[in-house]
Amino acid sequence: MPKVDQKHLDARRKQILDAARRCFARIGFQLTTMQDVIRESDLSAGAIYNYFAGKNDIVLAIAHERHIREDKLLSRAAEGPGSDAILERLAAEFFGTLLDKKRVDERRVSVQLWAEALHNDEIRKSVLEGIEKPRRLVATLVTEMKARGMLPKDVSADAMARVVVALFQGLVLQLCWDEKVDVKAYIGAIDLIRRKLMAPEPGTRRP
Repeated sequence: MPKVDQKHLDARRKQILDAARRCFARIGFQLTTMQDVIRESDLSAGAIYNYFAGKNDIVLAIAHERHIREDKLLSRAAEGPGSDAILERLAAEFFGTLLDKKRVDERRVSVQLWAEALHNDEIRKSVLEGIEKPRRLVATLVTEMKARGMLPKDVSADAMARVVVALFQGLVLQLCWDEKVDVKAYIGAIDLIRRKLMAPEPGTRRP
């Protein structure tokens, strides 16, 4: 019997996850059954269960894939000096993904993940892990900017980081409710708040 190569295995796994995303985006986690995923993927039940024991495993795999993508965004944003510049790039990377109208299903699934996390401990753990890296990075940047006199000394780095994360999550939620939301205008408003909030670094002038 010929050996199946890794490329084929990865493609089959992606086929299953893509099918599940479409089902979850269309009818939600709770109403989606494994039979729905099987039909949507155009694969046999055996092929599906070779990869995933059940719907919960598929949900966790989708969350894990998103975390990997977001880790790459974080790495790109963190390249180069300047905590304020990194924060600006971080916003551009994450909010920029919301301009892609082809990722509507992905956003809808994300919101459902947040909802499922309220009563599923495994998913809750995964969601918290997903926000931990960006929260920690932003908190570190805020701490550095406080030390350089660019932000008030009494600002909580953790609280500020959570505000930044909430700004992103809030827009994701609003886009799921109303796809006509002007993402570019939202990004512009956030940038204005950022520039108004931060004082110029000592020895420099605000542009």
